[in-house]
Amino acid sequence: MALDSTSALIRYLETEFPGARVRESTQEAEEWPLMRCFRVGDGRNTYLLIVASKLFATRSDHQMRDLLEAGEVAEYLFRARGSPVLLTENGLSVVE
Repeated sequence: MALDSTSALIRYLETEFPGARVRESTQEAEEWPLMRCFRVGDGRNTYLLIVASKLFATRSDHQMRDLLEAGEVAEYLFRARGSPVLLTENGLSVVE
């Protein structure tokens, strides 16, 4: 297992949003302690995925990929229509 499963999350988002730029964002660090934030931008839309840091430390790349696919994270981001999406051990939710 890698140091953490960040690369699995980034690969998943790059696959689900072809041509989009995926990057980890530190802008939200104060607002979301103990979380890591990822922005997906395709030129027209920007999506924000906020992920509990613990998930990266406790899941292998394969387990992270399974979690993302089972939760249909990309579809959830798309349906959130620009609202941030939170991913924790309890699942997905839209941040209002």
